[in-house]
Amino acid sequence: MDFGTRNSAVAVLEAGKVRPVPNAQGAQTTPSLVSLTAEGDVLVGTAAGRQALANPAHTPRAAKLELGTGWRVTRGDVRLTAEDAAGLILARLRQDAEAHLGRPLTAAVLAVPAGFRRDQRAALLRAGERAGLPVMRLINEPSAVAMAYRLHRDDCTVLIVDLGAGTLDVSLVDLGDGTVLAWATAGDSRLGGDDWDRRIVEHLTDRVRLRHGVDLTGDATAAQRLREAAEAAKIELSAVRTTTLRLPYLATGPDGPVHLEEELTREEFETLTRDLLERCRAHVERILADAERTPADIDRVVLTGGAARMPAVGDLIRRLTGGREPHRGLIPGAVAGGAALQAGIMTGDVKDVLLLDLTPHSIGIETVEGTTTELIERNTTIPTKRSEVFTTHTDHQSAVVLHVVEGEGEDPARDRTLAVLELALPPAPRGVPRIEVTADCDPNDILHITAEDLGTGNKAVATVDQATMERAAALLRSSRWPGLRALAPATLPDS
Repeated sequence: MDFGTRNSAVAVLEAGKVRPVPNAQGAQTTPSLVSLTAEGDVLVGTAAGRQALANPAHTPRAAKLELGTGWRVTRGDVRLTAEDAAGLILARLRQDAEAHLGRPLTAAVLAVPAGFRRDQRAALLRAGERAGLPVMRLINEPSAVAMAYRLHRDDCTVLIVDLGAGTLDVSLVDLGDGTVLAWATAGDSRLGGDDWDRRIVEHLTDRVRLRHGVDLTGDATAAQRLREAAEAAKIELSAVRTTTLRLPYLATGPDGPVHLEEELTREEFETLTRDLLERCRAHVERILADAERTPADIDRVVLTGGAARMPAVGDLIRRLTGGREPHRGLIPGAVAGGAALQAGIMTGDVKDVLLLDLTPHSIGIETVEGTTTELIERNTTIPTKRSEVFTTHTDHQSAVVLHVVEGEGEDPARDRTLAVLELALPPAPRGVPRIEVTADCDPNDILHITAEDLGTGNKAVATVDQATMERAAALLRSSRWPGLRALAPATLPDS
């Protein structure tokens, strides 16, 4: 299943072949929307999309990007979190798949943006379980694309760029000998086609303000109409050099109705969004550096995701890969199809294929020296388990406090806090206790942390999710934190 920012899709494996699953309306994608009506009903998917213009304030977009946060939408007595919304959308996808198959699902694989944090992954996993899905695995979206592409090619190194409505994923993958081996992956879970649309909306909003003296800020209906027009213009500018946006009766100004008619050229559009394209460039360059590869090592390039159709994206990738022509044939259904293949591997229906996926973020522990000691390096193949032994830095230290962080810097203050564990210790001279900290990333890249006093066997454990991160963040903001931070572990002299 591909739970997308704007649209979602399902594919199934039948008789060894991947087939897209139509929804109840016969479409191969379903809007990733929920909507709260004035009557207290919750609409999901296509039904929610039909009245998004009339009910924009209670038809939130991009709930996927809010997984793992405190985001919610409320109307009357009905309140939905991002996890609730995701669960409802995934339940609709499950119903469509089961109606297509004529039987309950036996296995499901959910695709997830490579750049998703661990709390976001845990939230999506819970949403899938809440939707009644037999979730066997989370798979990084570019790895799912690689699985789908493997049906067409073998024995090559592939650069995969997946630019969807809300997220960017980039991976460098080797295909061959029955394996799909990801060498490096990077992503931005806040960069996608919606950001290109938003630039057009901002441009049009400024034009209305200058020409008519009308501020559209806060006008939900006008904003929804502008977003839809901006998306249509973006799509049209992928085929033509100039488009005209027409929105009659967009608002009411001092002189009466405001009618918008604005011409936009592809050159103007690319100027408005040049910095967004540069963010794409940075991720491609980063994974090449991480994998210690050059553009000459790339055999093929795959572009997928609806926003990847923009000509500027293809031009950028050609420049970064020495002129290689991107393959766009997988754009419809690539992620869902690859996830279906992975489900087939796990159930034994697909033989002699192995996916070796990656963890996209490094994991470390803050030490008393004020730096981060890395336990798991980014782009490590998962599942993986790594351990490091620490000690104390003061005599008779009563406890050790372990601040677990995610990120690439040596300064823990610049990294993302995942968890804080406190482990009681018996009195001992400094440097004598041995505290083993183990970071265990499971196949879904869900992180489990264990701290053990090797002298007594006492343990403290945590599985990273939204609740763990919220508790840790609250602790870091509290007046207790300076004292607790002083109990951070020390590295061993020979480590």
